[in-house]
Amino acid sequence: MKRFGLAVCLGSLLALAAPVGAGAAGPYDFVSGAIKRVGLSDSTDRHFILSAHNGPQGPNGQYTATYGKGKSAVGYKGTVTCVNVVGNLARVGIQITESSRSDVGVGSYEILRVTDYGNPSGDDQMDSLSPGVFTSVPANCADPYEDPTPTYAGNFTVNDAG
Repeated sequence: MKRFGLAVCLGSLLALAAPVGAGAAGPYDFVSGAIKRVGLSDSTDRHFILSAHNGPQGPNGQYTATYGKGKSAVGYKGTVTCVNVVGNLARVGIQITESSRSDVGVGSYEILRVTDYGNPSGDDQMDSLSPGVFTSVPANCADPYEDPTPTYAGNFTVNDAG
């Protein structure tokens, strides 16, 4: 579990330390960043780290989700299977590769919805990420739609390569 926590911390630092400006973003869609938020139905802290890129060999990247803090934290990791960006909205599909949550099976799939509201400032809406339900079939990255889930820290860079 210590390695999982260390990986989450390291991933957070990497995701937040290397944002890419839209002007130098390149010819492929991508989503990169990390956020923290609490649940909609509970007060459990959630920390999501995502690096998802389309490229010449197709989609690639990683996702890490952590629920709770310290020794009681649980979570899962996944490999990116699809990326679709339209403007400031993104859908990213993942396949679960590791899990310490009893309700998340290795090999299952999930869709993530990301909304980039720009750089955080003042009382503006913060960027959001909302995980979807787990399925046994590969995720479909059909057209993304806005997700205004409240977030209290973090930022995503969403690049629509057109």
